[in-house]
Amino acid sequence: MLNEHPLVLFAFLCICLFSLYLLIRNKHWSNLAHKNQQNLSAFQETKNQAISTISHEIRTPISAILGIQEKLLRNNHLDHSEKTILESAHASAESMLEVLNQLLDLSKIDAGKMKLKTEACNLGNLIKNINRTFSTLAQKNNTTVHCHICPEIAESLIADGTRLGQVLHNLISNAIKFSPNQKVQITTRTLANDHFAQIIYFEVSDNGKGIPQAHIARIFQPYEQYEHSDTEYSQSSTGLGLTIAKQLIAMMGGKLEIDSEEGLGTSVSFTLSFKRSIQQPKYTRSNPTYEKVAPTITHHESVMIVDDHAPSRLITEAQFKDMGYCVHSSACSQQALDKIRETSFDILVTDLTMPIINGDQLAIATHQHYGSKIKIFGITAHTDGAHRLLNPNNVFDFVLIKPASLKDWQLELSLEKTYSMTFKDPADSPHSMLKIIAGEILNYQEKSLDLLQQCLGKQKWVLSEMELKGMAHKLLGGAKLSNDSRLAKICEQFQVKIPQPHRPLFYDLCIALTRSNKLLKKITSAP
Repeated sequence: MLNEHPLVLFAFLCICLFSLYLLIRNKHWSNLAHKNQQNLSAFQETKNQAISTISHEIRTPISAILGIQEKLLRNNHLDHSEKTILESAHASAESMLEVLNQLLDLSKIDAGKMKLKTEACNLGNLIKNINRTFSTLAQKNNTTVHCHICPEIAESLIADGTRLGQVLHNLISNAIKFSPNQKVQITTRTLANDHFAQIIYFEVSDNGKGIPQAHIARIFQPYEQYEHSDTEYSQSSTGLGLTIAKQLIAMMGGKLEIDSEEGLGTSVSFTLSFKRSIQQPKYTRSNPTYEKVAPTITHHESVMIVDDHAPSRLITEAQFKDMGYCVHSSACSQQALDKIRETSFDILVTDLTMPIINGDQLAIATHQHYGSKIKIFGITAHTDGAHRLLNPNNVFDFVLIKPASLKDWQLELSLEKTYSMTFKDPADSPHSMLKIIAGEILNYQEKSLDLLQQCLGKQKWVLSEMELKGMAHKLLGGAKLSNDSRLAKICEQFQVKIPQPHRPLFYDLCIALTRSNKLLKKITSAP
């Protein structure tokens, strides 16, 4: 039939050829898009790695500064003015560390890896602590800061205090910087209140220079800054704070709103809902205290501290001396390893990132020489450093993240003693009831950890939410019997909200269980 109608045949062939052309073209563009996506992913990974490396290099000296300030603040001979100045400097150094974390935060947001970590918080004291950090800046800028905390706000609410504090820190900082010789008002109001939750309104306002309407939308873009030519702070920020703040508030279920008029001032506000908690809240004091530390040990124990960064090494040395340890140190891993083989030590503390022989290699060599007779602690500026504890071949007792405070060290060093005293049988019987209980706790925790690691491999849960909460409840009971406060706190958070695998709370539970299981094995295997 087509042979009898050549025009129809010609049209049919044209349609076939055009369809073939479209298929080839679409495949070409699909391949090109796929290649571009791969290039973009590779670029993103390279950028994230670069940011992580830079943050590590900067975090290390800041950690040393914080450690020095912490030690000086424990000096009872400081007069009031000296202590006030030092406290302000300490708060400023902590703020520097927070600003450094902004780069990491933006990188996580871009990669979809930013997760909230909720816990019981005292929001009133959280705001007071943040407000304190700006006393020096406010005086320098001749800015009066008024802070009104609604008395109806509950003492313990479930929130990510760190992230909420980060948002408020940024908003208050901006308000003070751009309001010289003016006033800044921090306001909170309870909009709804019942036995289960509260809805709270937050506002940071000023009567400073204000922002033109044309610039308001732009300031939420990364690296955007609204510059006042007559303000010394116009070039001092990263331009990331408001971008991150907007994203964080959205993740918490709110919306960051800004109202500003040039020459009259600016108001930034948001509203969030918080569940009530019966747990002891974080930020229970509005003012930190720096008490003189009593020695942690009652007998002469020796520690080898290895860190190629001199200020960090000196701070760790001072912390262990304050706790009563006999301290040896080295900047070189090889020299430290030689001393470890020649002299008996009770504890090794090693930085993980060092030249020639890194911290992991030094820990393995030390473990091969001493076996379980020595405690090995790692310390690092990498925020995921503790993840190595989940490695089956791990030899570290624990890994602390810089800056590690004296209380951090005291908690870790006393944990084994806590377990030993909890399950110590006065009669030293090998079949004591306490040792049997320890064995039962260990058995359940090992099964739970195995399940969690299976979920980590599959990147999804293999149990229902009810079953997971039941598991967390049983783990909480074991943690309380063991007097392991860290594990108990994580289990309580796990019961409130089950996280997805790969989220921070998930890793926290795996790491705490790994630490606990190691200590319980020592108890159950002891003769």
